[in-house]
Amino acid sequence: MAIFLGNRQPQWPVAVRPSTGNLFPHYGASQGFSYATVLPGFSGDSAGTALKFNWYGGHSRPTSIQYFTKAGTEMTSGIWGSSGVVPGDFPDADNILGYYMDDADALLYLVTQDTGTSPDSLQLSTVNSSGAQTNKGWNACSSGAFNGTHDHFKGSLRRIGGDGSGNFELILTKPKPSVESTSAPFTGTVLTFNASSGDMTEAVLVPDTAIMAQEAYNMNNHAWTTSNNIVASVNSHTAAGSPNGTYGTLINKSTGNGKYMCLFPTNDSGAVKLNHAAYYPQGGYWRGYAWLSAGGNSGGVNFCNFYNITDLHNMIDEMAVQHGLL
Repeated sequence: MAIFLGNRQPQWPVAVRPSTGNLFPHYGASQGFSYATVLPGFSGDSAGTALKFNWYGGHSRPTSIQYFTKAGTEMTSGIWGSSGVVPGDFPDADNILGYYMDDADALLYLVTQDTGTSPDSLQLSTVNSSGAQTNKGWNACSSGAFNGTHDHFKGSLRRIGGDGSGNFELILTKPKPSVESTSAPFTGTVLTFNASSGDMTEAVLVPDTAIMAQEAYNMNNHAWTTSNNIVASVNSHTAAGSPNGTYGTLINKSTGNGKYMCLFPTNDSGAVKLNHAAYYPQGGYWRGYAWLSAGGNSGGVNFCNFYNITDLHNMIDEMAVQHGLL
């Protein structure tokens, strides 16, 4: 964890645009698309390739994921097809909940959701740059409380050991394991997917001794998790006329302590350029970096920032100290 220097407040780290591994520049790096975010392509690709995530009305659920060359030509081999990767490309899937690009094995990992079962079922799948897909098999959720978690109440898919190492984790903050309805105590759930078999296990996000209100667990569409078990997400931007800044959720997984309406740092380092109309921030982990964008601005998403993971995690831990959560 980073060390405070005097009374210095937590600060957003400087956003980075790494050129190694053909991360930057890439097609669409300046963003500007309505309800869409463009992220760098697969490691080993030709320079400048990119994936365009088209969001469902600005929510974190992608309706399609398109694959482009640096010149903007759409690639359509295999599952990429003429409309990109869509939920229907995965048998029985209705939604894509999680997405993670691994820099080490050059695979796009996806968690898909089948809402036609009762309760919902989830599956870990992979797609490579040639459009070959691997589906690792459906897992039934433990109760009906997991139904309806495809627009909100979830974190970002992450690989626990970092790129090329370990299993995958996805946080769902609305349900708790094996309980049919969302009710106190509000614990949330951490889903772990075995990287090889795709088998899923459930565990509580926070202990059932936690006394937070339900709203504290309603993270908005993404989350980053530090080694100190602090989970953070940016939820939105304060309304016009309010103290300026983005706000979000901080949770200590170990203790259950947390806050829902935490103001994030307001330093101008090219970090967060949300306006009040740019709802539904997107973010997570991608090719060894952390990222943050916005998907709900019909006038066009105007930024997608990448950060060194250690730097962003240090800021989150410092915020947790500031708010008495760590």
